[in-house]
Amino acid sequence: MVHSRPVLAAFQPKSDRIATLAADGPLRLWDLRPAATGAAPEIKKWVQALTGKELTDNGILRELDAPALQRLRQALMATDNLPLSPG
Repeated sequence: MVHSRPVLAAFQPKSDRIATLAADGPLRLWDLRPAATGAAPEIKKWVQALTGKELTDNGILRELDAPALQRLRQALMATDNLPLSPG
């Protein structure tokens, strides 16, 4: 989800959409993905693989280097544990 200015967001429980309104005017509707499933460490690895970033123990967001990112992605793709349930 990308807006160029501060954003307000609204959603309804049990809905599959979220509405965002940016300070610069655009109102957007977004389709939500199914909730991730699995253990927290596994989901954390998938987030790292998808974003190319990791959160350090000190709370600092940093880029993963290319070799580490490649190893992580290859290891995850070799498993049958996908973080999202089929839509």
